[in-house]
Amino acid sequence: MEQHRGLHRGTLSLPHGKLTLGYFFSMYQASERENKRRILELANPCTGGRLLDLGCSDGTFTIELAERIGAAEVHGVEFVGALADAAAARGISISKESLEGQLPFPSDYFDVVHSNQVIEHLVHTDTFVKEIARVLKPSGYALISTNNLASWHNVFSLLLPCSPFRAM
Repeated sequence: MEQHRGLHRGTLSLPHGKLTLGYFFSMYQASERENKRRILELANPCTGGRLLDLGCSDGTFTIELAERIGAAEVHGVEFVGALADAAAARGISISKESLEGQLPFPSDYFDVVHSNQVIEHLVHTDTFVKEIARVLKPSGYALISTNNLASWHNVFSLLLPCSPFRAM
């Protein structure tokens, strides 16, 4: 009996051929580039404003977004210590907080709030959205992006066959 689904040395055998893990990784990289390109495209200038990036990682994209909108102040929240330190080294004012509760910022403080591929990992998404609304100025805007079932890791999990990944 021929086995059509199996992982062997980085190759996924399927009924119609083989796909390598490198292929899936390149798909992931392309989708990440497109996601960030689209965020930058949607970001309206806010010269001299304040930017908050929730889940800012090492701050690389945070700085790119800040330059795109012309932010004068850049804040980030990142709970992973090494990533928060890297973001701080890039000049971002960092808070090492969980995003599950109240944000450590005053109400009506930020012109732009950004969060990319974070909300799907949170348990208290309603609180997260309410906190974004609280810290945004009435004239401000939020850019929130998330993966969907068609994201690379979910597609890959369905091919194995496994259940799609979800945050716990």
